[in-house]
Amino acid sequence: MSFTIHCKSKNDDLKTHVVEPGQKYGFRFRVDFFGTTLFFCGAKWHGGHVVFDIYKADRDDMYRCPYHCRWEARGDAIVGYMEHYPNPDIVIPWNKSFTALT
Repeated sequence: MSFTIHCKSKNDDLKTHVVEPGQKYGFRFRVDFFGTTLFFCGAKWHGGHVVFDIYKADRDDMYRCPYHCRWEARGDAIVGYMEHYPNPDIVIPWNKSFTALT
């Protein structure tokens, strides 16, 4: 199942992308001098939506994923992995989308 993702920071809007099954989406950046870089994303698919911090310098820069941060969209959640660890350390459940009945 495909999903859409739109990521941005205070200074950079990475626009909306559609990610098809089996595809990957990624971006590169440099952490600012003050160590305050923050990128956040909104993702949605037919089963829900979620807004989350995909990169926070104070959480990710030195310990969690200093060179490569990996996230995965699953049927029940968006999950993030510490660099070099096989199991997710962050799990963000999808907020269910409801359609009003008319």
